[in-house]
Amino acid sequence: MIKPVDLTGRRFGRLTVIRKDGPGNCWQQRWLCRCDCGREVLVYRSNLASGHTRSCGCLRKERMSTIHKSQNDENTI
Repeated sequence: MIKPVDLTGRRFGRLTVIRKDGPGNCWQQRWLCRCDCGREVLVYRSNLASGHTRSCGCLRKERMSTIHKSQNDENTI
């Protein structure tokens, strides 16, 4: 049997793991994480380990904002 890994206190991108939340779908472990922006989210262990989830969604919003701003700057030239 695989020994469970405690992720409490570890950082994954902008997320800091607070505590285990229990099994989710398909018995995957879910972890409660706090983002650097202050929001808390539940994330599957596999998404943390793979790097698929690195923030609460704020990182994507920032990137989209930057992309739109740069496109608008290019259109004004």
